[in-house]
Amino acid sequence: MPGASFSELARMSGITVQSVHGAVKALVAAGLVRDRNARAGSASTLEITTEGALLLRRARRAAAEVDERLFGPDADPIQQRLGAAVRAAFPGPPPSWPGAERDRRPSPAPTFSLTGAWPRLQET
Repeated sequence: MPGASFSELARMSGITVQSVHGAVKALVAAGLVRDRNARAGSASTLEITTEGALLLRRARRAAAEVDERLFGPDADPIQQRLGAAVRAAFPGPPPSWPGAERDRRPSPAPTFSLTGAWPRLQET
């Protein structure tokens, strides 16, 4: 999330700030994220690396495949109805997320997407 503080990331993720710090440290160590201001007491500026962007794309594809199997046209009719009910209850990301308006484009197929509820990461 461009410009998001660790506190904002924690709120969006439903975890503690300490957990966000640990996750970011692990992502940096794995070479998936770069911390431009890795100094105590300063705000971090995080950027996704090329390797991180590739992994993120693969993860999104995998999640979309799971969505298709669970809620797509070939899924059990009860699962299709469940997906439709969840989609109706949660039509898109909260407007406070950066890019939320961009993510509110209509879906061409009546399927539920778990990935549509996740915040988008800015790729650089």
